[in-house]
Amino acid sequence: MAADYVERLVAELSGLGYPADVIRAVLAQEPGELVRVEFTPVLSVDQTPGSRMAALVPAQEDRRGS
Repeated sequence: MAADYVERLVAELSGLGYPADVIRAVLAQEPGELVRVEFTPVLSVDQTPGSRMAALVPAQEDRRGS
């Protein structure tokens, strides 16, 4: 799974001119070094300047299907 992510990111960034070997070096990891972090936001605030500044963003229902 991580290797797939790395290759997709290499494809994307190398298209912008970044060397593929540098991207792979930055994203290199040893087995067992990766962890998964999952969180659920409980509040969201619109940071756009103007009349909506600091307005709370309405919550949406969980769409993950769990």
